[in-house]
Amino acid sequence: MCRHWTKKWRKEVSAADALALVNAYVDHVLTAGIGVERQLITDATDRGREREIDRHQRLSDRITSLFDDLGEPHDESAD
Repeated sequence: MCRHWTKKWRKEVSAADALALVNAYVDHVLTAGIGVERQLITDATDRGREREIDRHQRLSDRITSLFDDLGEPHDESAD
């Protein structure tokens, strides 16, 4: 990436636009992460691996708590 282009881009993006972009990205990553953890919980359950179930459940719970900390809605029904 060209350094000049980076400086120019930074000037053209307002702080509010940048924050909105970061919020959308974080929401996307957390939503994808919780979906993956739930799939892994199902897989571990099918295989009878209790420690893996517990580990993925803790990660899923942590992602849910991050949604709560950010004040973002999340799917309660899948918990």
